Amino acid sequence: MDFLGPILMVVVAVLGIIGAIYGAMADRKRVQELEGWAHLGGWAFNPAKYDVPGLAFDLFKQGHSRWSRFHMTKTFDEVTPGLSEMGVRLFEYHYAETTGSGKDRRTHHYYFTCGVVNSGCDLGRVVIRDEHWGDKLVQAIGFDDIDLEDAQFSGKFVVNAPERKDAYDLLGHGLMRFLVRNGGWRIETKGDILFVYDRGRMHAQDCHRLERFLCGFLAQVPRTMVNAERARRGLEPIMEAGEASRQSRESLTRLESGGFRADET
Repeated sequence: MDFLGPILMVVVAVLGIIGAIYGAMADRKRVQELEGWAHLGGWAFNPAKYDVPGLAFDLFKQGHSRWSRFHMTKTFDEVTPGLSEMGVRLFEYHYAETTGSGKDRRTHHYYFTCGVVNSGCDLGRVVIRDEHWGDKLVQAIGFDDIDLEDAQFSGKFVVNAPERKDAYDLLGHGLMRFLVRNGGWRIETKGDILFVYDRGRMHAQDCHRLERFLCGFLAQVPRTMVNAERARRGLEPIMEAGEASRQSRESLTRLESGGFRADET
C-alpha cells in the first residue's frame, strides 16, 4: 500500500496542472469577450493591470494585493440631461485578505465589477445598497437607515449619508422608481463622482448591465441638482433637465411598460 502515496501525489499534481490550463483558457476567453464588447460599443479597452484607482472610497482601502485591470473608457453626451458630455470608466478590481498563520494561513481573493463617472454636478455623499436580512435586525435594535417617502424603495434599500439632506436631495421620485426595478448594485456618491460596483469578476454581460445602469441612474438626477450646477457655470436653468427631461421620462415609461430594463443583455 506504500505505493498509493506517490500515486496520489501525481494525481494531485496532474489535476493541478489541468486546473491551471483550464483557468488560463477561461481567462483568455473572458479577455477576448471583454475586448469584443468594448470594441462594438466604442469603448477604449486596456487589459493591463494597475494599482488601486485614485478614488476615495472605502472599497479601495481594504485588504492587500490591491489592483485593477480591464479598464474601459468612453465619453457620453449629456448622460445627465442638461449638462455637458462626461467620461465613464468601467474596470475590474481585486483585493486579498489573509488570515491565520503557518499551516492554517489562508488567503481569500475578492473581485468586483466597477463603474465610475463624473456626473457633472454635486450629488452629495450618499451610499445606497440592497437591504439584507441582517439590516432588519440592526434596525430593530435602534440603528436605522434613512427612510424616504417611497415605501417600496425604503423596503428594498438601505440608505446612509453623513448629511441626511444629501440623501433627500438626490433620491427624487424618478430615481427611486428606477432603482426599485434595478437593484443589485452598491452605489456611492462623493461630490460629482458616482461610483457603482458589485462582487464578481467582470464579464461582457456585466459591462453591458453596468453601462445601462449608470446611464439610467444619471438620467434620473433631480432637476434642482442639474440647474444648481448650471447656475454655478453661469448657465440659465432649463425645464428639460435631469429627471424632468424627455429623455428621463421616456426611459421610465419604457422601464415600467416592460420595454426596457437596465440589466437586459
